[in-house]
Amino acid sequence: MKRQCGILFPVFSVPSEFGIGCFSREAYEFVDFLKKSGQSYWQVLPLGPTGFGDSPYQPVSAFAGNQNYVDLRALIEDGLLREADVRCLDFGQNQERVDYGALYTNRGRALRMAYPAFCERLLDSKKRTEEIKDVQNKTAAAYTVMSAGTAGAAAENITDPAGPATEGAADAAASAVDMKSENTVLPEKSLYEKYTEFCERESYWLDDYCLYCALKEKFEGKSWLEWDDGYKERRADTLSRAKKELQDEISFFRFVQFEFFTQWERLHRYARKQGIEFIGDVPFYVSMDSADAWAHPEVFRFDRDLKPEYIAGCPPDAFSVTGQLWGNPVYDWERGRKDHYSWWIRRIRANMELFDILRIDHFHGFSNYYEIPYGDETAENGIMKKGPGMSFFREMKKALGEVPLIAEDLGTITPENEQLLKDSGYPGMKVLQYAFDGSESSWYLTYHHPFHCVVYTGTHDNTTILDWVEHAPDHDRDFARQFIHSENTDYGAFVWDFIREAYRSPADTCIVPLQDYLVKGSEARINTPGSQGTNWQWRLAPNYLSDALAVSIHNLARIYGRLPKTEPKITDGQNDRK
Repeated sequence: MKRQCGILFPVFSVPSEFGIGCFSREAYEFVDFLKKSGQSYWQVLPLGPTGFGDSPYQPVSAFAGNQNYVDLRALIEDGLLREADVRCLDFGQNQERVDYGALYTNRGRALRMAYPAFCERLLDSKKRTEEIKDVQNKTAAAYTVMSAGTAGAAAENITDPAGPATEGAADAAASAVDMKSENTVLPEKSLYEKYTEFCERESYWLDDYCLYCALKEKFEGKSWLEWDDGYKERRADTLSRAKKELQDEISFFRFVQFEFFTQWERLHRYARKQGIEFIGDVPFYVSMDSADAWAHPEVFRFDRDLKPEYIAGCPPDAFSVTGQLWGNPVYDWERGRKDHYSWWIRRIRANMELFDILRIDHFHGFSNYYEIPYGDETAENGIMKKGPGMSFFREMKKALGEVPLIAEDLGTITPENEQLLKDSGYPGMKVLQYAFDGSESSWYLTYHHPFHCVVYTGTHDNTTILDWVEHAPDHDRDFARQFIHSENTDYGAFVWDFIREAYRSPADTCIVPLQDYLVKGSEARINTPGSQGTNWQWRLAPNYLSDALAVSIHNLARIYGRLPKTEPKITDGQNDRK
């Protein structure tokens, strides 16, 4: 990676209308802000649909998109929704917090109101598309006949090139060529063509996901592990009946996914034109109650009765004497190796179509992982197992070529973890907030940073720098002040000094959460691991970002050599005068 920089800012935190950030006008404006700020990257959290707890790291599909990110304003402008219908729905009353309870009820309700209009438009588009193809086929047939006739006429008059028959044949041939060339200039694809191509291209996961969602409603939200046996075991006759019975529901969920990916691709294209690339997070695990676990139980450790054998978690440590139960199904890596990790390869390929660079969460899981017997109430009886290691990455490279990845290698460091990172060649992460502890020699201190890594002031799992400095132990705070040369008692100035230290790191890439630039406190924390109820909710207030802030960030990127390499260096103008 080049020496550049970016901003971490979850999509749900974008100050859009209707209760949550989405692919709206404000997202495009943030892309413009990134460009003004001399940034190269927008890092987002996972975009998948979430379940209980609202965590994007517990996705109910490793492939689908979160319906909350579909821009309702775009549907209104497209004529699929009426403003009055949406305005009467409650999406939450606080512009700076996401109300997932209100969204669960009313975001889906708004999309369902748009669905009939979409179906009608899709049907009209299908009819027009078929009519156009019919005309094209007839034109092609006429051209074939005309071409044959022209050739015959030319042969008859070959002894008199200037004869009238030749002249007429030439005109007919020219007309036929014009007719053919006009029809080979393909117009923009119709809605029906786009929708059909999307459904065919994404059928590997789309069909199962939409059926899963429809069945979740049929069984009133119960986990697939509690469904009737025919549905749980995916018996062919049962699913065939379900597809007929739930046809309209399945079609609705296809519509939602089509809108999600259409809107995302539009935003992604715009960002690329502005020189901004997306860094996307790929969660290591999926939720136990997910379309993936239901549709592909062979990927996970289930017994013959589809009962989980083990779940993921963390062993006991200083932070938790009984360990942590994450509850995710663990992977059957041995079976995956024999299958060349086909499910994972499809997953990586799908994410590469969404993003420019992938950050693989819990990279250590490829080296070793902790599995706990299903049903245990604590993680104390778990076992540390070996992951697939370089076997996985060799297969990935064979199937996909070079994939730009960032390895989330935080947590306990072992020789095996370090070796895998080295062998894979991917850049790891250095979180500056972790650098200041009692040892005064942490590996996260900037003089330990290699060039080939990504430095963060903090991640979505950290509190903000302002909150950290306000509550850090006196020793850690004092050492941090000395290290970053920030002796001021003004904590706002300290935060910017802290950011500056990240920028001056040798690390190729520097990523800073937007909240730190804004000197926000604990109210802007994204996630507190091990807690529930207040996570994944912070939103930026409308019209909060300013040109002055963009200039300040741009100056950091300029001073520390992190401006996009295609952008001419900006100066204060004094040295431009001769």
